[in-house]
Amino acid sequence: MKSGKELTIGCIGWGSLVWDPRALPVSSGWFEDGPWLPVEFARQSANGRITLVICGVEHRVRAYWSVLAVSELETAKAAFAAREGIKARYVEQHVGFWEAASGRSNGAAATMIAQWAQVKALDAVLWANLPIGFIGRRGQVPAADEILHYLRRLPPVPSGLAQQYIRKTPPQIDTLYRRRIEQELGWLRES
Repeated sequence: MKSGKELTIGCIGWGSLVWDPRALPVSSGWFEDGPWLPVEFARQSANGRITLVICGVEHRVRAYWSVLAVSELETAKAAFAAREGIKARYVEQHVGFWEAASGRSNGAAATMIAQWAQVKALDAVLWANLPIGFIGRRGQVPAADEILHYLRRLPPVPSGLAQQYIRKTPPQIDTLYRRRIEQELGWLRES
């Protein structure tokens, strides 16, 4: 660990953050040896997409990670929240984090992520800790059949956004729901 406030802060990603970091201050490329996490297409976003979240599934996928070009945890959290569209009042809930010096953490899979971050010699790490489920039914992991039913019924504009998100998701994020979506809807991965 660095002395004072100069921290090496990692960021974990598995979806659009990897191919579209926008203004997130990423100082390295995305590494493919992130933690193994229970991630699935189990969240309806405000724009109609079904997005990836950490949730109560048994299978694991290997996430990506990067180093951020900031060295203070609160600055990193603010930048991450801005990229993810998380309002200030929800930062403490929806930005998962672990910090080595204090041992503080928050968010789904925090223990798994902390163990991984220690091996990588990171001083802190951030990830999306967004609520799972459909809008109006947060907290429940939807079944694959429910996700497929929802995606089939989307009007053209949200359907295009949903397809783009699923197709652009990096190949190693090979979830059970993704396989069903590819098989039944033909929304194949971009190469």
